[in-house]
Amino acid sequence: MSVPHPDPPRLAEWLLRNVLPRGSLGDSILGDAREEFSQDYHSSGRGPARRKYWKNTISVAWNFARRGPSLSSAREFQNSPSRNTMNAILFDFRNAARLLLRRPALSLIAITSLGLGIGANTSIFSLVNTILLKPLPYPESQELVEAFRIDEKVTGFAPTAPQISGLWAVPYEVHLDWMEMSPVFTAGGGYAGARVTLQGPDGPISLMATLATSGVFSALRVPAALGRPLLPADDAVGAPSVAVLSHGLWQSVFGEDPDVLGRQLDFDGSLYTVVGIMPEGFTFPDPSSQLWGSFPDELKTSPVRNSGYMKVIARLAPGFTLDQARREMGHIATRIGEAHPEEAEHGVGLFFQKDMVIADSGSGLLISLGAVALVLLIACTNIAGLFLLRASEKRREIGVRRALGAGNRRLITQQMSESLLISLLGGGVGLGLASFGMKPFLSLMPSDLPRLNEIEVDGGLLLTALGFSLLTTVVTGFLPAFRTARTSITDVLQEGGRSLAGSRSGDRAQA
Repeated sequence: MSVPHPDPPRLAEWLLRNVLPRGSLGDSILGDAREEFSQDYHSSGRGPARRKYWKNTISVAWNFARRGPSLSSAREFQNSPSRNTMNAILFDFRNAARLLLRRPALSLIAITSLGLGIGANTSIFSLVNTILLKPLPYPESQELVEAFRIDEKVTGFAPTAPQISGLWAVPYEVHLDWMEMSPVFTAGGGYAGARVTLQGPDGPISLMATLATSGVFSALRVPAALGRPLLPADDAVGAPSVAVLSHGLWQSVFGEDPDVLGRQLDFDGSLYTVVGIMPEGFTFPDPSSQLWGSFPDELKTSPVRNSGYMKVIARLAPGFTLDQARREMGHIATRIGEAHPEEAEHGVGLFFQKDMVIADSGSGLLISLGAVALVLLIACTNIAGLFLLRASEKRREIGVRRALGAGNRRLITQQMSESLLISLLGGGVGLGLASFGMKPFLSLMPSDLPRLNEIEVDGGLLLTALGFSLLTTVVTGFLPAFRTARTSITDVLQEGGRSLAGSRSGDRAQA
């Protein structure tokens, strides 16, 4: 029975195959590595053999990369650009690093200026992305709308500025009419903010709370982490008062005790039974709200229809656009006005919830993003000028390389590698500044800027910094690389001749 011949890790073997020189030497090393892996596999097992093979692969790759491509492999690369790609890339980066180290002060200034520009752009773009571009943290949040009473005599008001004249809070009875009569909503409810005092175990605690109907939680579609949210039975007149706690309040005041469910808490002398705990990170309508309680009976039964105190959030039914929903709610407002004359002068205004959350903060963020982008562009322009100057200084070297057979692609790659290295180093500096400086940066933002609690340092921040780094590579390296590719041997020889003719040695040669 023949012993099976195991295969080494494919990725490690591919790396080794691309690092080793072509020919008998590389084939011999590959054969020895496979044979050693086979012996280790049968003697030590699959895991140790794979780890040893990876260790040997990295060691061999480092040794060959440190020595750089040999003369034969360099000629082979020029004859066939697809070969020894990894060696060529490592060689270009090592050469770019040596060039940077020759002028450390200048390189440090370039990397620092790029780092500041990339860090500022990454931070501002994180704000723009979270506040303006990302959907709200609720399932299918694009279906969520907020409803207001509007004065039909007022026209032209901006839907992103709910504090201006023309938008009015909603009475409890009116909100019930909207939910019962309208076919444009699958779920919806009213809510109102309130400051309450909780009689906690260590004394009274002042908290921001939100009184809400069960329809609010039905519209948001966020289940409770423990227990349950508010249910339709809690909206009934005479139902016991219940409350749902935020995860932060449950953690800070009750020590994450699950037995808090079912406990009665004293809020301003009224007893509320805790029925649920919302998941960590859930906020509504803003991060300041730490609990949600049912409306008291005196508000549920109030017959007053001309004095509102609620906001209404709802979810559009499938098939309805915002304009269609507005027209339908207009008809409903007319019917309500006919039944209740005191409501005749009011219509219904519907706006996407995200627009109401963002309000007028979008323009300021975009202006800030444009300002820091201009700073980064100025830094890129200065560094591109530096690369142009250095490219002019290296014209003789470039001419010699072209005379030895280097093509445009090879010369451009070498020039772009230096730009890429500086951009990556600047991106690393910018990422560090954005990561460690995010909290101090956010503390400087206006307190009323929405969704600040959703901004965090994650993989998206890394991708943003990488994107800005690649962008600066293109901006700073393209023009110098283009001029490098246009350098001809004839121009270099003519410049050398003029230099020789204008020098003292040239005069002596002519004499």
